[in-house]
Amino acid sequence: MIRLPDGYGIVADDRQYIFGKTGTTKTVKTVNGVKVEALVDSIQSQTASYHNSVASCLQKMLGIKQRELVADNELSLPEALRKFEMLQNQFEKLLKEVGKESLV
Repeated sequence: MIRLPDGYGIVADDRQYIFGKTGTTKTVKTVNGVKVEALVDSIQSQTASYHNSVASCLQKMLGIKQRELVADNELSLPEALRKFEMLQNQFEKLLKEVGKESLV
């Protein structure tokens, strides 16, 4: 799992990346005939979205953060655009850390 800010994360299977809010789920496995319970980190199914790249997952998170910014604040258009640019820069920095150059 790639852990992201604000309780988000990215997991992957053999076909896709799965982005969403993280949570802990209880799993039960049988090992040598004995049932073993374990808590594992996973993506909450109600928030899951499916992507073909890490960049696409981060783009999704950027959109969520932009919508939260608008929902939680009273902003003029110039203020909103400045804050969107700041968010964009933060996400581009994250992408560079995983070897990408832009969000597109």
